[in-house]
Amino acid sequence: MDRPGAAADLSPVRTACTIAMAALVAVACEKPERPAPSSPVASTLVPASPVAPLAPTSAPTVAPTGPALFPVSAGDAPAPARMRFLTASPDLDVLSQVRSRRLEARAIGRLLVVYVGASWCPPCREFHKLSRTGWFDARAGKVTLLEFDVDEDETRLKAAGYNHRFIPFFVLPGPDGAPLDAIEIKGKAGEASQNEILRGLEAWQTRGTP
Repeated sequence: MDRPGAAADLSPVRTACTIAMAALVAVACEKPERPAPSSPVASTLVPASPVAPLAPTSAPTVAPTGPALFPVSAGDAPAPARMRFLTASPDLDVLSQVRSRRLEARAIGRLLVVYVGASWCPPCREFHKLSRTGWFDARAGKVTLLEFDVDEDETRLKAAGYNHRFIPFFVLPGPDGAPLDAIEIKGKAGEASQNEILRGLEAWQTRGTP
């Protein structure tokens, strides 16, 4: 059996429930408001100022150490003096060619020395060998040797006053071609003999043409 008062009593409750549910649906479907953007915080980093490029450093000035601005060419440099050999002529007498060769040497600043040797003589061979290497040049480079062979020229050498017992034999001639001073090597081949020759020739070169 229905109770008429019951329906009337429930109407306010249903109405309240309906309103509450509608409110829940409205709240669930509402688009949330976007929070207002906050003002950007100023950066505490100070941007680095551009670095100025380094100026190129100039290289230190160095005094030139190379060749001179006007180098002396090989043709202009004076050639080192070297000892020279002249072979005596078999057709001229000893004194005549000694005098003429002496004057020729003197005209170019050299010193004529008469040299007597032989191909079979060990000190003579050694003297020639050292001469070719320039061993005498530093101290006797201005000497010109007029060379006679003892086997071929012995007779005419003695006739001109060039007397000796040993070879190699060196003679410093005077203006008339006759001997003024002499070096006669009595020892065997070796350093001592060659040094004796060198000392004698150097002394004559230092003294100059008589």
